[in-house]
Amino acid sequence: TSFWSAVVSTFKPLPFGVVMLGNALLGGALYYGFLSTNAAVPIAISIGVITSVAYSVSFLGVTITTTKLVGITMIIIGIYLLR
Repeated sequence: TSFWSAVVSTFKPLPFGVVMLGNALLGGALYYGFLSTNAAVPIAISIGVITSVAYSVSFLGVTITTTKLVGITMIIIGIYLLR
């Protein structure tokens, strides 16, 4: 084994790699979000909910229901109103 194989093995299970990448991008998004608005945390949490639904549909086989679509729509409207 080498250093790079140890680093790459962290991301071997694709869903875990997606979660790790998402956490890194969330940190960057919060940094730049606080530079532009005080509502960065609520917006980031809302985007996290949308991302978790997308993750569940993509990797866990969850079905999209009308209730979920209405919830995501309300979240997007809330993000629009916060900016």
